[in-house]
Amino acid sequence: MRPPDTEVELKLAIGSASARRAAEREVGAARPRTLESIYYDTGDHRLRAAGYCLRVRREAGKWSQAVKGGAGLARYENERLIKSAAPVFALLDSTPAAGLIGAAEDLRPIFRVKVERRSRIRKVGLSRIELSLDEGELAALDRTWPILELELELKSGRPCDIFAEARRLAGAEALVPAFASKAERGHALRDGALGEPAKVHFPPFDRELSAGGAFQAIGRACLEHLALNADLIRSGQRIEATHQARVALRRLRVALTVFKPFLAGDRRESLKGELVWLTGELEGARNLDVFAFEAFRPAARTLADPAPMAALGQALLGAQQAAHARAASAVDGARYRRLLIDAADWIETADWSGDALTGREAEGPARQFARSALDRRRKALGKRVKTLNWKDPLARHKLRIEAKKMRYASEFFAGLADGRRARRRLAFTDVLETLQTSLGRLNDIWVGQRTALAALNRLGERRDADGAGFAAGVVVGQDLARAAPLIKAAKRESRAFAKTVDWW
Repeated sequence: MRPPDTEVELKLAIGSASARRAAEREVGAARPRTLESIYYDTGDHRLRAAGYCLRVRREAGKWSQAVKGGAGLARYENERLIKSAAPVFALLDSTPAAGLIGAAEDLRPIFRVKVERRSRIRKVGLSRIELSLDEGELAALDRTWPILELELELKSGRPCDIFAEARRLAGAEALVPAFASKAERGHALRDGALGEPAKVHFPPFDRELSAGGAFQAIGRACLEHLALNADLIRSGQRIEATHQARVALRRLRVALTVFKPFLAGDRRESLKGELVWLTGELEGARNLDVFAFEAFRPAARTLADPAPMAALGQALLGAQQAAHARAASAVDGARYRRLLIDAADWIETADWSGDALTGREAEGPARQFARSALDRRRKALGKRVKTLNWKDPLARHKLRIEAKKMRYASEFFAGLADGRRARRRLAFTDVLETLQTSLGRLNDIWVGQRTALAALNRLGERRDADGAGFAAGVVVGQDLARAAPLIKAAKRESRAFAKTVDWW
């Protein structure tokens, strides 16, 4: 039985005409209802910062007021009937919003939502799930954004049945799990960020949070980060969205490593395998983007005869287009949709502890787990630095991976740092990020050689192939010339990192 003041729901974005027809079939001839909502917050957005929202909604001439919050499948919701569009301050007393709002006059409308909703109840096993097709728009300032989604809400029964239903719906149609709430999208629209490549946002951690709760919060944030950027890849946005999607995948893979002590092996390894698959599908596009912008463009201005560089540029452009088409196909396919659903199911239902011992570790304090996890990561990174052959590109790449794990782990637990620890964490992360940047650039130089060769192979026996090959040699040669100063900088930065103070 779920706790009171809790809603359990999952949204599926409708990404194609066939998906819309499938959603229409699910709700059948249900009568549409008009839902008009106003979302309120304080001038400095304290509700949003704390992970809550205040919604006033009109439906069939009646008004209701709801405080909603939290993340994941099960979220807090306290809803009460009111008489008008004005929030009733007294009704907030029994909600988490009470301590965040100083006085009623602090509240102001932030954005609005209007949708036509059609719903019907479906029985799935022993559960009752309401399927609602929402079509309408968000409005904030002078901006609007369309809404078209199928919402699954558990009315009674088991949360796992929502995921079973999502698998059925997403199997053959482009019904894609969407983890951003209407409130999150409304704020993003007001900020001018909706529809732009998204960066990850980790929620603040409660001091009493368990290690398992920390894993859930981090996993949710990574999945939302991935889903938002994959949506942009499908819609034609390429370079930055592809980069951010890869970052989301790497972070989630690092989370599986950091929290490995209490994650059961089989499902963790299965998810890891799918994340590796999707990373590989996006890899070619990202490598070509980096080579084109970081190596080709600067070198293109150095040849007196532009023809060889033009031939190489055409080869790179063709390779980029093919690689981005492959990336878009991957995030538009059924395998990607299954990945999102299976990952969310595993994270949300907490079915990741293999036995009683690991279960107790998951239930232990996140702060205590963070200390041991960060100690392990720092030890692994330090050992890699001490034994590194700086002339070996593969060894540098492995060091880069360890540095990335250390940085991401530090970011995961940032919500546990306050006061002096927060300042130490920033200093720690700044040094680590500088080292990672130098190692990343060295890796780009190494990968760039293979990237250039692959692009040249597209030219085959064309007459300008020799000229393009000469241009590729110039580009790679100029790129390689940057390696020695970067190695020197990375050595210096690794020594600086060795002197940093553990913030945890």
